[in-house]
Amino acid sequence: NYRLFGDFSEDLHMFGKEGYIFPADDGYVQNYQRTNISEPLMENLVTYAARTNAYAKERDCLFILMICPNKSSVYGDYMPESIYVDETKESTLDLAKRRLTEEGVTCVIPHEKFRSQKEEEQIYNVKYDCAHWNDLGALCGLTMLDQVIAENYGDIPVMQRSDFALTW
Repeated sequence: NYRLFGDFSEDLHMFGKEGYIFPADDGYVQNYQRTNISEPLMENLVTYAARTNAYAKERDCLFILMICPNKSSVYGDYMPESIYVDETKESTLDLAKRRLTEEGVTCVIPHEKFRSQKEEEQIYNVKYDCAHWNDLGALCGLTMLDQVIAENYGDIPVMQRSDFALTW
């Protein structure tokens, strides 16, 4: 809407630095600020994942939980300067990764890989989708998931970038 019609809903979106657009809803901003992390909700997620993992193991199956990072978790340096982040608190993704790992749940949370990958290529759109990874981000994240699967099932090959015809 913004590109085609110049319509920018400030209720739903906000401009960050260098033209980046992010969601503007309270929950999204509070998650970025690390002010809305619910320990009980996280423990419910971890308990659910641990029980699912145990159920899968009883049936000789692999359970992998993938949590996809939002745009501000990767491109937080482009969020508006006016938004304060409480660096004394763990991010939701770091807390999830720590707790799931403690419970022995195999998880793929590609936020750290994405942060390094963004130095090489744009893995979230600057403007056209304010919250979701683009095709390169999906390729990077799903390759990480494939690597975990391949480690457990040697006969399944890991998806490679060369398997795709990337065009711009």
